[in-house]
Amino acid sequence: MLQWVIKMNEIINIKDYLKENFDKKTEIIEIKNKNIPIYLKQKYSIYKTMICDKDCLLLISKDNKILVKQLLKHIEQFNALGYEHIVFCFKNINTEQRKRLLDYKIAYIIPYIQIYLPFIYLSINEKYKKEITINTFSPSTQLVYIEILLNQSENIEINEIIQKTKLSRMTINRAMRELIQLGVVYTNGKNTRKEYKRLEKEKYWSIGKKYLKSPVKKAIWITQEKIDEVYAGDSALEHLTMMNAFEYKVYAIDKRNIDKYISYEIPEQSQNCCKVEIWNYDPQLFADENNNVDIISLYSSFMNLDDERVHIELEELMEEYLNDRIRKV
Repeated sequence: MLQWVIKMNEIINIKDYLKENFDKKTEIIEIKNKNIPIYLKQKYSIYKTMICDKDCLLLISKDNKILVKQLLKHIEQFNALGYEHIVFCFKNINTEQRKRLLDYKIAYIIPYIQIYLPFIYLSINEKYKKEITINTFSPSTQLVYIEILLNQSENIEINEIIQKTKLSRMTINRAMRELIQLGVVYTNGKNTRKEYKRLEKEKYWSIGKKYLKSPVKKAIWITQEKIDEVYAGDSALEHLTMMNAFEYKVYAIDKRNIDKYISYEIPEQSQNCCKVEIWNYDPQLFADENNNVDIISLYSSFMNLDDERVHIELEELMEEYLNDRIRKV
């Protein structure tokens, strides 16, 4: 009975870890195949699962012995039975064993310590990872940071971030680790029972804004006065602050959509044209009800501009938002 409980806890641990890193709907199903040799059934608990659309066979080692030549032989045997992606699950591993497994590209999982899946070019090393050095946010971390700030609750729901940003669970988990390291997000609980919370808005903003990066990859002029995209730059600033109107409109698009307008591009501003900012992420994700880009992205898009009036307006805009004196974005 005790061995059964230990086995079930181990399976639950693996399942939870896969859910956290890949898909919340991950299932692990026991394999009952009479063609599998008895000695392999004695050495492993054998399950199947899906990882990144790949059918995988999980071999949960019962003795935690890691002998590379033996593992390679077992892989061949399971391959011959029609199982393509073999993933070993161990309780722990030492540095030399890890090196040998990597040398021979043997896939393995040690829950909450390491994942190595060469068939999808993935390696996560949580035990040996170095401190992350953060100078500026990556586009994906910036998206997560923005979504957390725009959400009025201090409680953070990972599934809501996935739904809103369209980022993968793995990418969001990496972003959360960075935000935790910066001290703007903290956790309660362990493993998949973690609860994430952010600091109160003013502190979250004052710390995080130093790591923002302009989402604008480049800007182009096109021979159209108006296009069906979100307002950005000077146009959004005009709508949200007391800044005066400009003679042209400014819009933002995701860099993946640049082909829509490249044929209209002109080398410089002229009559009957508009400015299009090409962003590193989708500016429509957090656009407000009046079709303006979100105020955090707007703020960061002007970071490299040397114009005191603009920066004063943006600081006032953010102060109003943080103190709930303007509509929620």
